[in-house]
Amino acid sequence: MNLIISLVAACAAAILWVSASSMGTPQDAAPQVAAPVSTESALMKPLAGDFTADMWMKMDAASEPMKTTGTCSTRLQTPGNFWLISDFNSSMMGEPFSGHSIMGYDMIKKKWVNSWVDSMAPIIMHSEGDWDAKTKSWSLVWDFIDPMTNKPSKFRMVTTVKDHDHHDFAMFVVTPEGEYQNMGISYTRKK
Repeated sequence: MNLIISLVAACAAAILWVSASSMGTPQDAAPQVAAPVSTESALMKPLAGDFTADMWMKMDAASEPMKTTGTCSTRLQTPGNFWLISDFNSSMMGEPFSGHSIMGYDMIKKKWVNSWVDSMAPIIMHSEGDWDAKTKSWSLVWDFIDPMTNKPSKFRMVTTVKDHDHHDFAMFVVTPEGEYQNMGISYTRKK
């Protein structure tokens, strides 16, 4: 009986020793190599930089647009360049306004994703959609609960790259009756 216990203990010790030695130490680990910049990440490069923004927005389909200007500072997160991080500043209805977004390509969902927060509401809005190479534009959809009405809402956003120094943003309110554009922003790279 003692021989069996000794053999089991020796086997267990050998298994633990082999397992531990095969794991190595942190200094033995191979260096981490950054993932290559994907085609999707490269598409965001024209959006990175400092931009002026000429903006208009409407409260509903029938109202006259309100116009304002702003700035947007956008950078690709490094290392990796997987995420585009944007800081937008302007005024809305005479009050200071700031908004922040993170956009990138979700390799699991195979979709473009965006998260947005701003100074008007204590909520985070998530959207997802696709890139259209023909029109050089992203079209993403936000489904969220409107904090003003506490009802489900849907927006569709389209960002179109015109050239390295210019891109446009259009936002549409989607209703059961159809959709209407409630916001437009033209971005120009600062020189």
